[in-house]
Amino acid sequence: MRGQIFRFNEDLNCIIGGRGSGKSTIIDYLRFVFNNEPVDPELKNKFRKRLVDLIRENTEVYVLLEDTENNIWLYMRKFQHSEETHGNNIEFTITSPQTSIYQVIINEKRIIKFEKDLSKFTIEFYGQGEVQSIT
Repeated sequence: MRGQIFRFNEDLNCIIGGRGSGKSTIIDYLRFVFNNEPVDPELKNKFRKRLVDLIRENTEVYVLLEDTENNIWLYMRKFQHSEETHGNNIEFTITSPQTSIYQVIINEKRIIKFEKDLSKFTIEFYGQGEVQSIT
């Protein structure tokens, strides 16, 4: 998935594809950057394990987006984790620092780092397991 660009609609996006095509991977990367883990403990641990399998330690994941006011935002989060064994089960914990947020001002050729998210949008994520539990 390195270097791939995905364009999303501001209202609704559905990711469709065959088994193993990367649908969950896209959602997992976005969830990681926006620190939006599944609520269900079982789904949360599966999500964390998939991240461990997908992303090398200390890899930076970026999301670039444009809001409705044409402001461009760059979200970056470095992947770090720990593992703890409980019998036959491994519990994964994301130890990554919080997401770094920057506003990109193209016409001035500069980037401004923010200490908190000042963009005016919300994102809701529903992975396959969550959609099945909702229905």
